[in-house]
Amino acid sequence: HPQQTSRVFLGNPSGLFVSDDQGVTWEKIENVTGSIRSIQIAPSDSDRVYAVGTAGLYASMDAGENWVFVEASLDKNTAALGIDAFDADHIFVGMYGEGVYTSTNGGATLEEVNTGISSTSWITQIERDSETGNIFALAAGKGLYKSSDNGLSWSISVADSKAFDFEMVGQTILMGKDSSVLRLSTDGGESWETVYTASQSPSWPYILSVAID
Repeated sequence: HPQQTSRVFLGNPSGLFVSDDQGVTWEKIENVTGSIRSIQIAPSDSDRVYAVGTAGLYASMDAGENWVFVEASLDKNTAALGIDAFDADHIFVGMYGEGVYTSTNGGATLEEVNTGISSTSWITQIERDSETGNIFALAAGKGLYKSSDNGLSWSISVADSKAFDFEMVGQTILMGKDSSVLRLSTDGGESWETVYTASQSPSWPYILSVAID
């Protein structure tokens, strides 16, 4: 947590857990049920934390001390969560086989926003550029999509059927493929270059996750 540096959140098939000693010990949040697939802290308000999973959407207004159940219409296909860099009430939810949904009231109501991106897409990750406000959604088997209008419409940033994970800091985006290729964009997804291939590390030919220092 950016303000409470010893606090760490963990979501897994058993639920939501919090640690206040950097992961040495953990406490389960008992009123959060289901398998938790994504946890996000609002960039504009670090007291606001969201978690989504198979039971729906949960939110905390006090940095994870207390949690409330927000939205039950989300189903077991809920997979990804993104928060507006400037508005903690504006969230995006990615679904397995149902595309992208958005809410402007902290998840109380949701609206489908799949223009340009198939409503049957498996969305596994959503991130928002804190500089431009552009939103990126990773669709399994298709590639990385970009929206410049708050999710109203989408266009493909890079088509890649094997894209597995991406990380972004400002205009820099690093994307990994399960075929062991790293692709890099330094202009917010406008152009891409390959910066790593499996031949450079044949002992481990799969990329499972990426991060930017």
